[in-house]
Amino acid sequence: MQDAWELERFGYKKSSLSVKLRVLKALVESQFDRNVKFKSYINGIAAQDLRAEPVGRDMLGNIYWCIMDKFSNIRIFRENPDDESWTVMASNRDEMSDRGR
Repeated sequence: MQDAWELERFGYKKSSLSVKLRVLKALVESQFDRNVKFKSYINGIAAQDLRAEPVGRDMLGNIYWCIMDKFSNIRIFRENPDDESWTVMASNRDEMSDRGR
């Protein structure tokens, strides 16, 4: 009920990360409940092929993730597990090069 109130009051974009994750989880779970073709396809994929691994961790406990799409666009994210926040460190190759200097 609290999630619905927050979404109605602030909208999805300004809701907390925990609310956004619960909404996303509910949407994905509904696909398994209502979309037989989707469920069959996903169930045919090995679990290890569905999991992404972080590219690294730093001394502060931050976790780094790299995502590349089919057009070779790269995004680097930093996850801070203590405060459950995500920061985009680089959203393209130029930003990635600049951060390395």
